[in-house]
Amino acid sequence: MRNTTEQFVYKLSEGDASMRDLLGGKGAGVAEMTKLGMPVPEGFTITTQACRSYLSGSNDISQEIHEQVLSSLSDLEKATGKRLGDGVNPLLVSVRSGAQVSMPGMMDTILNLGLNEEVVQALISKTDNPRWAWDSYRRFIQMYSNVVMGFPEEVFEQRLSERKTERQVSSDNDLDAEDMEWLARRFLDDYKQQEGREFPTDPTIQLFESIKEVRANADTPEDARRSQELGAEGIGLCRTEHMFFQPDRIEPIRRMIVAADEEERQEALDALLPMQREDFTAMYEALGGRPMTVRLIDPPLHEFLPKTAQAVEALAKATGHTAEEIKDTADELTEVDPMLGHRGSRLAVTYPAIARMQTRAVVEAAIQVKRRHPDWSLAPEIMVPLVSKPAEFEYVKQIVEETANQVIRESGLPMYCSVGTMIETPRAALLAGDIAAGAEFFSFGTNDLTQMTFGLSRDDAGSFLQDYYDKGLLQEDPSSIEFCERVGLDYVSCSTYRVPVARLAAAQASLGRHAPERR
Repeated sequence: MRNTTEQFVYKLSEGDASMRDLLGGKGAGVAEMTKLGMPVPEGFTITTQACRSYLSGSNDISQEIHEQVLSSLSDLEKATGKRLGDGVNPLLVSVRSGAQVSMPGMMDTILNLGLNEEVVQALISKTDNPRWAWDSYRRFIQMYSNVVMGFPEEVFEQRLSERKTERQVSSDNDLDAEDMEWLARRFLDDYKQQEGREFPTDPTIQLFESIKEVRANADTPEDARRSQELGAEGIGLCRTEHMFFQPDRIEPIRRMIVAADEEERQEALDALLPMQREDFTAMYEALGGRPMTVRLIDPPLHEFLPKTAQAVEALAKATGHTAEEIKDTADELTEVDPMLGHRGSRLAVTYPAIARMQTRAVVEAAIQVKRRHPDWSLAPEIMVPLVSKPAEFEYVKQIVEETANQVIRESGLPMYCSVGTMIETPRAALLAGDIAAGAEFFSFGTNDLTQMTFGLSRDDAGSFLQDYYDKGLLQEDPSSIEFCERVGLDYVSCSTYRVPVARLAAAQASLGRHAPERR
């Protein structure tokens, strides 16, 4: 049994200016102000050593950090007389990052963490100011989505601009409580469309996700390296659309979308090709020969278009199109329910040139890395997203295979590219046997399947699922992993920092299946 536990979380009253290395510049400064008796709000600082321990991938230390944060949160609630997520007297907190010295790239501050619809109603009751409460909520959704999940600000600025136009006002201050509620709800819709899941309503989840700033699966070389350190045996899902939102990528993808003809569209894709190839090359290098499944672009194209008048004008100037033409294109592409609209494999059906470009980028990257590391086993895996019938998959598969084979022939380097799909709809699940005739691998999109089959969101269902378990209406969650083991599924794809938990669940399922019967 341990006699001592390293302290990863400090009260503001426990630090001082000499602890800059441990508490960071902001933490040490606020601690010094507290010691001087200045009116500093209650709070606590998570140390730089906690960050290093977390990034080292040690589950034991991560558990200690988790417990210390919860303990400090409890102390904070006692000191303020408020509770995080409480429906009567809620506590709202901010999450800030800091190092020994300020530097570019630090995480932006997240304000008003702890808000959900129940807490908004509590704030309205306490303040009699519904506009302020809903405005605070929509700002929190925007900050969380941008800082934690990496969503572009323009997605939300477009909504704000739309509402002001509808209301025929020019200032945010001219919008009333009804407008702010409308914006908050649209922001929640945008989050779901972009992420494929509901916005987290549990304040504790909001807090720890903000502390970790986790991105789902692995879409960058940094994520790929971290996932391997945590024990992953490869990348089960690389979502290529996240690469397009980077500042140097957004203009070419927008050029492609607003292109007046195929020639103009191909010019934009030709500009994107080396960027995508560079991304995949770095990913393959980070994986050190381990497998990676790359999914073709999935979200609807309107999500990439500029949302503000200033951005529209900039794109118009860059492309030679008028602002009105760009707005018309955006209007044509905007859908009532984009999650069920022109996305996934449907994009490749309409714009096969996009699938060709992405396939070429993946295979050329694999060939390039294979030349550098002849001993590595590299076989590109390309996933077609959101199919509903075999013919749909076969159409896109042919595009991918033709392009991949051409690139391989040009290189003179023997290589095999497999093509599979993600089963995300009940129809695709029912027709999986027919789709399997041409697919070389499957990945079951459990989030989408759960939402479409049960009408449940994994992010919100936790508030009532325990009742179903207690009353025998549903089995325990781990049974789904056991089912995957029984039917012979051989990999689980999850966000980077959930790798240890996924490995544990898979190991338990495997041991349970192969354990000798008890007598």
